[in-house]
Amino acid sequence: MNIHDQPTFRIPRSVIALLSIVLAALLGVYLMEFFKTPVPGKETFWLWRSFGRLHPMIVHFPIGLLIFAMVLEFAVPRKLKASMYMTIRSLLIASVGASACSVIFGLFLSLDGDYGKDLLTIHQWTGIATCLLAFATLY
Repeated sequence: MNIHDQPTFRIPRSVIALLSIVLAALLGVYLMEFFKTPVPGKETFWLWRSFGRLHPMIVHFPIGLLIFAMVLEFAVPRKLKASMYMTIRSLLIASVGASACSVIFGLFLSLDGDYGKDLLTIHQWTGIATCLLAFATLY
């Protein structure tokens, strides 16, 4: 059995369109908050602050999914690879969604301004790169 005989997992276009619209809306709301000039003594909107506080909990889930997919990819014997294809692909799809949520929640957390600029920049771009690389592994 070669790789072309394996079943493929396709996400319907309507689901992709809906997720794109939701992601664009969240990004738009974030950018409006991010580029707004901070007023001394004024707090961040409570909902963004609440979502941001979930970031430390959510950030480790996609990392675990990616590591598990990698272990399955490299540790499963070659003759069992075909049967594990959909499992590995599902793990990658879940890790992309979870890492995108983690990035968005991390951006909300950065609005508080409680973190050092240098550390925050490195952490932010590492998270975005992880999300993009997880997405790239799907294709």
